[in-house]
Amino acid sequence: MWHVVYSLLTFPVSISLPLLRPLLNEEFTERLGEVAPPEASIVYWFHCASVGELSAISGLLSEIRRREPDSGVVISTMTRTGKDRAKRLFPDVPSFLAPLDSSRFVKTALSRIKPSVLVIAETEIWPNLIKLTAESGTQVVMVNARLSARSLNRYLLFRPLFARVLKRVEWLFVQTEADRVRFERLGAENPRITVTGGMKSDLDIPSIPRNSINEEFSLPDERKIVVAGSVRPEEEKEIIEAFEIVREHHPSTYFVVAPRHVQRAQNIASLAEERGMRVRLRSDGNCYSGEDMLILDTIGDLARVYGCAHVSFVGGSLRAYGGHNLLEPAMWGSPVLFGRYTDNCDEEAR
Repeated sequence: MWHVVYSLLTFPVSISLPLLRPLLNEEFTERLGEVAPPEASIVYWFHCASVGELSAISGLLSEIRRREPDSGVVISTMTRTGKDRAKRLFPDVPSFLAPLDSSRFVKTALSRIKPSVLVIAETEIWPNLIKLTAESGTQVVMVNARLSARSLNRYLLFRPLFARVLKRVEWLFVQTEADRVRFERLGAENPRITVTGGMKSDLDIPSIPRNSINEEFSLPDERKIVVAGSVRPEEEKEIIEAFEIVREHHPSTYFVVAPRHVQRAQNIASLAEERGMRVRLRSDGNCYSGEDMLILDTIGDLARVYGCAHVSFVGGSLRAYGGHNLLEPAMWGSPVLFGRYTDNCDEEAR
């Protein structure tokens, strides 16, 4: 019954959007499931929310391609930034925006992709996507799966729906024992759940010299560098105020800020300039001219910039977002600061 209700709620979207097709750009038609079919007979469909999830499973994706060079791989993401990151990491792999979770659009995507396996990263529990994929005879696997206590409470409001959906997942590879318990409470079957640890810890330790990174981003060698990554809009003012305090005690400190959403770059620049800081945007080019701050308004640069940080702060942790990837700066040997909200990265925070 719950799935019927869910399908009825998505029905108006499945009827109205195709009527607007002449007005939609090519990228948005991907949301209707209209994607280019891969040529291989065996196809792995990787689905991720955005940049973080994609980065975490990139090693698995690369390993499958190495072991099965004749198999096809496609990547779907929920965000445009995720899609851009996929194209940058895997330029020869088709990537597209995931279809809206309406039966009509999911069926269209399945008929074109014809996946052998659907690999879902972390907590992308889309009822129609999982149900219809499983019913088509395709294996559904969740990897690097996690479920915070906060998210569980929301999902439990619709437990009958999600319990039925999770029973269609053949294998659930979760990050921690706590995640296993939470997925069981939501209705996943114990024999199908395996605790594997977080895949972000499987990423290769970077070996790029600091001076190479400084040169790439035109960062000053003689100044201490503080990097604030994945900063959420509600955290921007606090970060700039914290930088102001640091400057009072260490005036030569250089700051790098990577907003979670690159379109926020100008807002951060305005906050910094109001406090007398000189700012350079990454998109303006690489030319250090004595400024106090670099703002990354580009996709895919943060992971490398952490390599030049004397101290790093990871955002999404000053507000109830659950925190972002704490291991990324730690892998470079940078001391890592974060706030109280670490539901998404409890193990790393300890």
